[in-house]
Amino acid sequence: MVWKGAFVLFGGNDPKHVQKAIPRGLRSSSRVAVIHGFHVSLAPLLVHGCPKQYILGKDVHSDSEAAHFLSPKYLGVTLSEALYDDVGMRLLQFLV
Repeated sequence: MVWKGAFVLFGGNDPKHVQKAIPRGLRSSSRVAVIHGFHVSLAPLLVHGCPKQYILGKDVHSDSEAAHFLSPKYLGVTLSEALYDDVGMRLLQFLV
């Protein structure tokens, strides 16, 4: 695609933009993400110590916020730390 006959436009998103778009979409209260029948819940992130600013999205253009949001360290390591509703978030983090 060319704009004004001189500037080439590309339609693909790079990984950093996709990484920021996923948490932004999950923060919306009007949609629920479901992966193989498991709902993606943000509650396990809060329980395991993820700062509120990363979950609420203080700066939606921040790469570090998106990285913290998708970090598995906030879901607990052992099965004794696992919650009943963290399967969806684990699947999301695995797939991303």
